[in-house]
Amino acid sequence: MTRIVALVLSLSLSGVAVAEIYKWTDPQGQVHYGEKPGGKGAASITLPAAPPPAAAPPDARQRLENIRKWGDARQKERLAEQRRKAEQKKRRAELNTRCRALENEL
Repeated sequence: MTRIVALVLSLSLSGVAVAEIYKWTDPQGQVHYGEKPGGKGAASITLPAAPPPAAAPPDARQRLENIRKWGDARQKERLAEQRRKAEQKKRRAELNTRCRALENEL
């Protein structure tokens, strides 16, 4: 039970844990960046939002469509093979039954 409470609490606080980045210049004139302000005059920096993911290029979409078509064709082949084997099995059973009947007549 305590694990569930801890999990829910950590998930609810995950949105709060947004880090800020600070920029400051030390007395030697060197610029520093960090998660904590490092001295006087440290300014918080707002980073630009990440760009949205690029759409898949047309050739990737075409390849995906080709893979789907191939998968559909392969599925049809498998079904046809299963039907053929089932018919073959049925035919063999019929022939065996007929053969047994003919043997009994001898």
